[in-house]
Amino acid sequence: MLRLHSLHTLVLYACMAIPGVASAAGESITPVRVTLHGDADYFPYSYVKGNVLRGLYPEIIRKVDERLPDYEIVLEPIPWRRGLVMLEEGEAFGLFPPYRFEAERPYIKPYSAPLGSENLVIVCREDRLPSDFKGRWPEDYKGMTVSVNLGFAVQSKPFWASIHNGSVKRAEFPSNSENLIQLAAFGSVDCYANDRNAISASYARLVKRFGDGTAERDLAPIRETTVLSPQTAHIGYAARYAEHFAYGADFIKLFDEALREFQASPEYEPFVTKFWAELED
Repeated sequence: MLRLHSLHTLVLYACMAIPGVASAAGESITPVRVTLHGDADYFPYSYVKGNVLRGLYPEIIRKVDERLPDYEIVLEPIPWRRGLVMLEEGEAFGLFPPYRFEAERPYIKPYSAPLGSENLVIVCREDRLPSDFKGRWPEDYKGMTVSVNLGFAVQSKPFWASIHNGSVKRAEFPSNSENLIQLAAFGSVDCYANDRNAISASYARLVKRFGDGTAERDLAPIRETTVLSPQTAHIGYAARYAEHFAYGADFIKLFDEALREFQASPEYEPFVTKFWAELED
């Protein structure tokens, strides 16, 4: 299927069609290298394994990159909070996978088409829940401490209103695993808010780790108590990208086109199914 290419690629094709110009221009053009930063510790969506960024979103981006002959995408892991700071200061071009919070993060603009969908939930230690607990937010959580990942944003006005007025306390820890350890092992918090799949996969890893006989303590049972909201994950681009990244507008446009093509192709669903089936703990 014919695709629209960026201007410099079309110029190259035109030059190659003119006798004597192809040799002067060279046989090929080196793709432009584009660095995208990804969360280094957001299992199973984006995380480091063997010094390489792994997870569902890096793998999707790599598949999209196969459809972008003009560009070579380089993926670099980064702590989430540091990545947000780099975007705000214009030091980074793109960071994944933020949710779409345009008002809360004006330094991110635009956002890519969605890489995927997530479901924000709250999980709690069972031994901290009263027998009549209904999971209603925020009334049933008054006096409790709910943790989130460092730099994590939840697009729920009732959630933040309850945090800000002090009826629910908030704690932050760097990663899924650290939050779950504080919750299920140490009991320093009562509940944890994050994506359902991220919690489930990360907790399964902890169960294996704590079940090998080397852990100093057991994990307390936890359960999902409240669904907060569905969210979509994106590549967030620095609002100031034009100051430092001349290729920005072209790449953003072509990436979204290629991403949508991939997601609409017969290849996509088997790809995602295979990822979850082969997910390593």
